Amino acid sequence: MNKIQARYISSFNQEILSIFIDDQPLCDYLSATTNNPDLEDLWCAWLLADSQRTWDYIWNLIESKQNCNLPILLCPDDMDFCCTVVVAQVRHNNDTVVWERIGIVTGKFDTQQWIESGIKNICKWSEEDWNLYGGSLAWLDTYDKAWEEWQIANWPDEEKRRLWNYIHPYFNNDDNIQWLNCERLSFLAKEYDDCVAAFRQDSIGSR
Repeated sequence: MNKIQARYISSFNQEILSIFIDDQPLCDYLSATTNNPDLEDLWCAWLLADSQRTWDYIWNLIESKQNCNLPILLCPDDMDFCCTVVVAQVRHNNDTVVWERIGIVTGKFDTQQWIESGIKNICKWSEEDWNLYGGSLAWLDTYDKAWEEWQIANWPDEEKRRLWNYIHPYFNNDDNIQWLNCERLSFLAKEYDDCVAAFRQDSIGSR
């Protein structure tokens, strides 16, 4: 059984909260395990992200205890999904939480599919969407300017749709992940939950 904790570290002249695995910062642990120096200075993805929707997406996965590829490290420059993203394949059991594999997202990002995955993806519309837009947007041509106008005027909603309709499946497609040569990590659920709670409290305090 591995040990997981939340502790503060100094990084780029800032004190930030970090996941510690067996008494090592996660980024250092992975860098040493894989002999990959590019992993050394990454920040935990559970910190308050550059985008509120990105942060909401990650925390929805954490708090709903989804079995999926969960972002755990990001490039500190932007704290978003546009640069380095490291994910853990998480499995929640009764008394344990397991990171089956850890990998770097390396797949080709399809910008056009990402754009089309928002409000324009009618297949993903909810009943409420149909009630609101069934008589207007649903009948527009694909290239109608009204789509872009809606996206600009409703960007928080649009970004959320793109996260769940494109980013989430993209992160959970093994073809897009370069799995690292590191061992399976198993944690006591209580220790894992305590670690998560520390990040939640830190994020609330940072707002």
